Amino acid sequence: MQIQYGLIFIAAFVAFAIGAAWYSPLVFAKQWMALTGMKMEDGKKLGMWKYYVSGLVSYIIMAYVLYWIIGVRIGYLESIGQAVSAVKIGVMTGFLMWFGFVGTVTLGGVLWEKKPFKLYVLNNAYTLIALLVMGAMLGGWR
Repeated sequence: MQIQYGLIFIAAFVAFAIGAAWYSPLVFAKQWMALTGMKMEDGKKLGMWKYYVSGLVSYIIMAYVLYWIIGVRIGYLESIGQAVSAVKIGVMTGFLMWFGFVGTVTLGGVLWEKKPFKLYVLNNAYTLIALLVMGAMLGGWR
């Protein structure tokens, strides 16, 4: 399997862009700030560029791992002669990654840290959408 780094970077950037839109003042910024207790000025004081860079790097890593897992699943199914819809495999893999790892681990954090369940839903809905979109892209454009 030849790694398509360009595709990985594009998928990561798309997931990052979804997050930028999701947490923008036009969509959920107000709700997110209310749930976290943050204000717009707090972000400016913190030097947000560090968080943007770390977020983009995180999505590059996530896209790379997702790319490999999708490739292994497709390779296995093809090796046993099963017809494969690469987009469907990608979306299913993205969902399973969210359901098995992200959704479960972050739920524990919310419960133990006594954070609002609405914050869990807001953050995890974004992550689920990002993984589904990345899965479709990484599966479909092989």
